[in-house]
Amino acid sequence: ETLRQLNLIESFTLCVGRNRVTDEGVRAIGEGLRGLKQLHTISLDLLKYRSTDIAAQAILDGIRGLKQLRSISLHLSKSRVSDEIVLSLSKVLSEFKELQSLSLGLSDTQVTDLGAQAITDGLRQLKHLRSLSLDLLRTGVTYEEGVAVRRELDHVESVDLNISYTCREAALEKRSTGSRRTCATM
Repeated sequence: ETLRQLNLIESFTLCVGRNRVTDEGVRAIGEGLRGLKQLHTISLDLLKYRSTDIAAQAILDGIRGLKQLRSISLHLSKSRVSDEIVLSLSKVLSEFKELQSLSLGLSDTQVTDLGAQAITDGLRQLKHLRSLSLDLLRTGVTYEEGVAVRRELDHVESVDLNISYTCREAALEKRSTGSRRTCATM
């Protein structure tokens, strides 16, 4: 109810991570977000929140109607988010036709190549997107899929992509195959 009373705000930041907020509390936050029709920038940090797909879906349902958003920062790192919620996330994000900046923190989640491809499919439709930060470190996303994500989003001017391919893996591959691949975050 309090969030709905703040319907004139243009920028909103909320850090839920490391607090004892329940899924029901996150659902209430999602419901409150629906009324923020003047919002242009939103930052939601659920880092280390023991988020389930149900709670994450409540947040997505909350921002779904906010088509005026220009900047979204959503951090679900170190949660139990899976490819299923990332598929839903991709669909929601594809609806933000005027979105210019996106930061997605999905490190230490259960996201795999399937989720990364879904994100790519959704973001490909966002022709105004100029800045993307996508953290997929310590997920099930392979180096090859990370390269595909970057290649398929060539319309985005600035891309900060962090994937699971580590320096150790690069060294092992180089020894076993003679690969010339170097260690770097994308």
